[in-house]
Amino acid sequence: MTQQPSLKQIRTAQKQAKAIKQMQRVLKSKPLTKQQIKQRQQNAPRISAKQKAYRQYLIDDTRECFSHEDAIAAVKKADAKYNELVYCRDCFVHNGYFQQLHRVLSICVALYDEDTWFTNVLDQAQQALQQEPSTRDQSPNQRRALLQPLLDMIDIGYAIMKGLPKDTQTQASHYSMGVQIYAYYLSFHECSHQATTGFINIASGMKWQDALKQAGIKGKEKIEAFRRQILQAALCVYRIAECDDQSIGMPVPHSISDLRHKTYKRWSVLGALANACAVAKTKYITPFENKTALSLTANFGKREAAISNRLAQVKLA
Repeated sequence: MTQQPSLKQIRTAQKQAKAIKQMQRVLKSKPLTKQQIKQRQQNAPRISAKQKAYRQYLIDDTRECFSHEDAIAAVKKADAKYNELVYCRDCFVHNGYFQQLHRVLSICVALYDEDTWFTNVLDQAQQALQQEPSTRDQSPNQRRALLQPLLDMIDIGYAIMKGLPKDTQTQASHYSMGVQIYAYYLSFHECSHQATTGFINIASGMKWQDALKQAGIKGKEKIEAFRRQILQAALCVYRIAECDDQSIGMPVPHSISDLRHKTYKRWSVLGALANACAVAKTKYITPFENKTALSLTANFGKREAAISNRLAQVKLA
């Protein structure tokens, strides 16, 4: 006797079919009205003929795509991480996974230069990820309602895997990884100088009491605030290290003792973070942005300039 599919399986199949139909609509060229053409020309960034041609190459579905089995495996992996997030297990890690997925899909969808259902879902997913940390005291049902857009994003991922060439998705993934390194390098240096120095000292092997003494921190409340600031800086380092194969096994920094792990010591070495950021920009970010005229780093230059000015003032003080 043939086993009947469950309601959940039926629902998932329906949503994936909807996502594929949306992708098919995007792939079909459709004539624009004169008003739409004028508005698009006004809003569109300047793109060279070479960049347009490269975008077309990236979305050429005659090149090798992922198999159905690969796409299903990716959906199952993402579904498992979604469930972990709903039940508040390893939230920081799984939130980061969906941030990475969001960046990759944002780039893939942007290649089509279309306003689609996809972009609306990605916007909703981004909002859900931003709100997620502040809802960790809520029930699983409340969290499930908040994180619903992530399921829709997973369906988009399924459609993208079936419709875009492997090489394109690999390039988008590498670009996203570069953006993550650059973004959290900036976030690390946007922490207070006291916090970043404290992190480097602790990760390098300095005792907690010695770090407090060097920073001139006294009093229970100030010590607790200093601890939180150091761990916030450490979270930025963790996000950078996530993109490094040699840092596998690095613990999420929940406590000062976590910073004693050998991988944190490696990242505390002078120049390690700056070198990682430089490689991310030269190897992944700049080449991709130059070829496609797409960017997720629009305000990064201003942030980096502000950091440089602040660090210069610290050195002069």
